[in-house]
Amino acid sequence: MRFLKSKCANFYSRMKMGKISFKQLAFVLFFFVQAYTGFAGIKQANAPEKNDPKSEWRQLFNGKDLTGWKHVGPGSMSVEDGMIRGHGGMGLLYWTGEKFGNCTIRVEFKMRDTNSNSGVFIRIPVEPYEEWMPVNYGYEVQIDNLPERSNEDDYHYTGVLYSLTKPLAKPGKPGPEWNTMEIILDGSKTIVFVNGVKVTEFKEGDQVPERKFDFEPFRGPRPEYGFIGLQNHGDKDIVFFRKVEVKPMQGKGMKQIKFERKKIRLFNGKDLSNWEFFLKKPIVDPATVFIAQNGLIHMNPNPWGYMRTKESYSDYKLHVEWCYPVEATNSGVFVHYQPRDSVAFKWIECQLGAGNAGDFICEKGIDMDERVDKTKGGVKKLAESSEKKVGEWNTIEVICIANTIEVYVNDVLQNKGTNLNVNQGAIGLQVEGKDIEFRNLYIRKQKK
Repeated sequence: MRFLKSKCANFYSRMKMGKISFKQLAFVLFFFVQAYTGFAGIKQANAPEKNDPKSEWRQLFNGKDLTGWKHVGPGSMSVEDGMIRGHGGMGLLYWTGEKFGNCTIRVEFKMRDTNSNSGVFIRIPVEPYEEWMPVNYGYEVQIDNLPERSNEDDYHYTGVLYSLTKPLAKPGKPGPEWNTMEIILDGSKTIVFVNGVKVTEFKEGDQVPERKFDFEPFRGPRPEYGFIGLQNHGDKDIVFFRKVEVKPMQGKGMKQIKFERKKIRLFNGKDLSNWEFFLKKPIVDPATVFIAQNGLIHMNPNPWGYMRTKESYSDYKLHVEWCYPVEATNSGVFVHYQPRDSVAFKWIECQLGAGNAGDFICEKGIDMDERVDKTKGGVKKLAESSEKKVGEWNTIEVICIANTIEVYVNDVLQNKGTNLNVNQGAIGLQVEGKDIEFRNLYIRKQKK
């Protein structure tokens, strides 16, 4: 670079004296352009790549302690020298913060001995409270390079869905070598790589063998989103984990569906003429509870009730903004409202309650696959709370296409329901607990 600077100075002085021809000028300009771009190219090539924040790996294990994790079943898990290891068993250490789906889970592990037994659990529909729940209701991605030692076959090898799939390859390394396992959750498809080699590719509905042993999992579908965990198998099966990380899969979910640009406004900013009102105390005038003013809908908390659109809708993306003006409270957005008009009605509620925004509540016979416990109407949200502080505006988007529903709170996918037994209905807003305000209510229909 110093050489170029000195040549530039010499060239400039000669040009001022009139000693440079046109051909010389053209040649020198060409030379400096090439030299500059060459240096720029070298600088660019040596510069570190910028990571897209949306595609970065998220660490679930901090290398120090088990913050965010919970253990169930016999035995325990602890952190030693920056690694998670098991003691006794059989038990499970699971991540409590959220459910995972449409993502890649990467785990680095090694066996203490030449061979050990463990597993990475995925697609667990509800938080487990005992060790067999993950086995029978989730999938175990097996860790065991020598299943024949326990009279098991290839359906129990490292990287397979335990007892369900046969390995496409056997790339597992013996202890104490480190292995890398990548588990891709792509909708209902599960793909597993071990040390860069594909071992499993399975989609819900694929044929699986019958159970051979009573300790093998019950057959049946698993959800797209579920809790994940690490197994401690026993005192003789010690496996160390030094990395557990997750990367979301881009372009997944129904947000990629095309919707009409035209907004169908559910609130005109002036009045509530296209809404109907229902209160727990019918003698109360709805006009004192549901108030349209200055482009907002303000709801007074007493008594409990809701307002719903006069029209029914299907195949749309709903946009609603809400705010707790005074203190955090409880509320909800209703979709697929089915008439019978009383306080006890039939709907899916997308919760707006503080700390629970994104939970589903299914009522009066409405159902979805994710509602595993049929004695309860609730389906917990997938991720940690993404609500804003009191006084700040939040956005909830509810996408309803055919018999599927997705809920995003401030652009975070919080819940998904599939195989709903209803696919259309009115839209409603709930008042319960404290004052709440709404604005910018509209839907966009799916583009045909």
